Amino acid sequence: MPGSFWQRIYLGFRSLEVVKVSLSFPIILFSKLRLAFDYTTMTMPNLTKYSLFFLTVVASFTATSLNAQKEERPPQTREELEKAYQKRLTQEYINDVYIPKDLTDAFIQLNKLIDEPSRLKFKEVPEDVAAHKLHFSLGRWIAVNWGFYEGSRLAKFIRDIGIDDPDYMARFVIVSYHRNLNRKPLDVKSQVAAYQEIKEKEKEERLKNGEVIYETVRKKKKER
Repeated sequence: MPGSFWQRIYLGFRSLEVVKVSLSFPIILFSKLRLAFDYTTMTMPNLTKYSLFFLTVVASFTATSLNAQKEERPPQTREELEKAYQKRLTQEYINDVYIPKDLTDAFIQLNKLIDEPSRLKFKEVPEDVAAHKLHFSLGRWIAVNWGFYEGSRLAKFIRDIGIDDPDYMARFVIVSYHRNLNRKPLDVKSQVAAYQEIKEKEKEERLKNGEVIYETVRKKKKER
């Protein structure tokens, strides 16, 4: 393979797959870098010359991997879970995704994410149709990436309004965005009231159709 030592190193790095940092990464790196060299020139003196470089790279990535694993260790106790949750409620970015702070900010971000032709089509369809058709596409993206399940500052904003179910939170954003594009009042109070009414009906339905999974009879103690 023609080229200088550093050109071969560059080609070696170009050949690396995009992988998550783990303890196996130094091994993958070592094997991939070896492929960048011409084996006909890997004489014993050259191997000795490059061995220190390989060991340095492997040690560096191993240390990085151990630090990453330590930092990414999931919460183990109730206190750690609560601390992690409270932290998410204040973060501007989660997993490299910007989290809107309120509805107005959400509208701005959606305008950036959705191209103009798609916005016009979305704007022209009826509100209920838009919310229904986009539930498993845009709605799912919003719920997952804007932290409605695990908590985020936008999730807290909507929960404080009175909607706490992630799917309905996503629907609330979509409906409100549709009204905003059509220059209609958001009427947040009526949206919250409609959600709470649906929630109450679902609760009554569950109680009505609920199945008894355990029943016991206790004898009343005789009074002395």
